[in-house]
Amino acid sequence: VKWQQRPDMVQGVNIKSDPNERATVADDWRCLDGSPVSDLHFWGSYPGWLENEPDPSAEPPGIRAIRIQVYSDAPAVTPEMFSRPDKLLYEVWTKDFLETYVGSILLPWGTEPTYEHKYRYDLDLPRIFWQRRDRIYWLNISAIPMKIDFPWGWESSMDRWNDFAVNGWYENPNNWWWEMIKHPWAEKPIDMSFELTTCEGPIKW
Repeated sequence: VKWQQRPDMVQGVNIKSDPNERATVADDWRCLDGSPVSDLHFWGSYPGWLENEPDPSAEPPGIRAIRIQVYSDAPAVTPEMFSRPDKLLYEVWTKDFLETYVGSILLPWGTEPTYEHKYRYDLDLPRIFWQRRDRIYWLNISAIPMKIDFPWGWESSMDRWNDFAVNGWYENPNNWWWEMIKHPWAEKPIDMSFELTTCEGPIKW
């Protein structure tokens, strides 16, 4: 495991991230050892889907395709600013992934019982991402849903590191827009849940 930010299975929230809309989500991490990223694992759900049922009684709505992007880091230069994705370094699309039900949580807000059903996603990157030690990168995960009525959302994390997650879009170095994400009920900035793994460890001998 190169990097890990665990899902929040108590007060977690899923932030919609669709590459066909200007509403994708990104979060940062630091490369600690210079080994490449070959596998990606993350958590998410379908906000609003079977929200009155404590357990899912049907197959999830499904994802048509997942887009993975990696950006360089644009650090904050004043206390009023926040760091954000900068230059696009890497992009792949995939339809080859494993979706596994993890559990359902009762959202602790609202007057009526409302549930979110959480799923874990595991995939091998179609192309390895080669990174450099001690550099900060931004991971952008977005998904095209099978059913337009049930968009997919990326799950927030119980862990905190560096600056918080952002929401927005990127077309080219001169045309982009990002803003910091806040929890819709707690109104505090959040990080996203993901895990990066590698097929190549450091040389032992």
